[in-house]
Amino acid sequence: MASYSQGKDGRWRVRYWLPKDPVTGKRRQKRHPQPFRTKREAENWYAGERLRLDQQRGIPVDDMTLAAYADLWYQGHAQRVRESTAFNYRRILDHYILPLLGDLLITRLQAAQIEAWHAQLAEEHQLSASTIHRCHGLLFQILRHAHRRRAIADNPADLCWPPKATRKRREAVWSEADIRRFLAAADGSERLVFRAAFLTGLRVGELLALEWPDLDLRRGTLTVRRTQTLNRDGAWTVGPPKTARSGRTLALPSSLVRDIRAHRTRQWEARLAVPGWWPHELVFCHPDGRQIARSSLRTALHNLCDAAGVPRVSMHDLRHAATSWLVALNAHPRVIQARLGHESVSMSMDLYAEVASDVDRALADQLDLFLAANTKDYGS
Repeated sequence: MASYSQGKDGRWRVRYWLPKDPVTGKRRQKRHPQPFRTKREAENWYAGERLRLDQQRGIPVDDMTLAAYADLWYQGHAQRVRESTAFNYRRILDHYILPLLGDLLITRLQAAQIEAWHAQLAEEHQLSASTIHRCHGLLFQILRHAHRRRAIADNPADLCWPPKATRKRREAVWSEADIRRFLAAADGSERLVFRAAFLTGLRVGELLALEWPDLDLRRGTLTVRRTQTLNRDGAWTVGPPKTARSGRTLALPSSLVRDIRAHRTRQWEARLAVPGWWPHELVFCHPDGRQIARSSLRTALHNLCDAAGVPRVSMHDLRHAATSWLVALNAHPRVIQARLGHESVSMSMDLYAEVASDVDRALADQLDLFLAANTKDYGS
């Protein structure tokens, strides 16, 4: 790791850590004696120095396969990202990159081989263009790291492009009538999680990590303080919200507050009746206190959709439906952004805001009324 500082003369200097001393076991810091004209020159020099230090530690880059280099990259990079991101990186490496390209020498990897890999992912693995983009993006990161360390002369992933992925706008799955039927069917304590998912627009991980101290039922508010996320081993755990804006407080409809109060009473009664209640404060859990598995939640949601007579949706689709419903209610985009915990208004409106066809028809009817009134006034 290096630090860069700019002197009064405008030139840049580099301080960096050397490997631990084999005798004392202590880390040593060193400063390059000559300044650099720009920060980029300093960074490029340090990249080459890191490569030289790696070679001194017995890492023969010339004979290193992509799999070996990717493992070194992952060991360092996984510590700087969310555990769920590290898990997804590991899954892409193990399933789509290393089995097909891992045995190739990193110094011999060519753009044509990467393009053939794209075709293989599409034809043999039946991956979508967006998934191939994610795989290519991860390979690009690894090769960019190698290029900056001067392990390779060029980044071959920068010389080819994966299939173009088109960003699809999400269409509304439910009409207004479907939403009313769903909410009517989502009664009772066991189905409250689905009613809450639609009325709050929370992510499924935020719902399953919600605890009673996060609710202020007197004021009718809910605060998102944590979310359920994957760790590096692929197991579900609880961690901080997805982004800074994901930690938010939102108002609850009074009907939902009443339902949650009744649910809390039933849960307290169950705690007294069930021996060995799980030691947690989760709002939504099994009747015996166990955490709800996402697979069980998905099955229960499909059963509820069938009972309500509406098309089946996923838990994340409930979030999309909630957003479209807010748009139909003429909610201000900033309010929608805040309730969803998005980083920007454009993310909320571009990705999620598809209104149902009956709402669009109502808008067209309003335009007809406006045009008729203005035509009449003009004629008089």
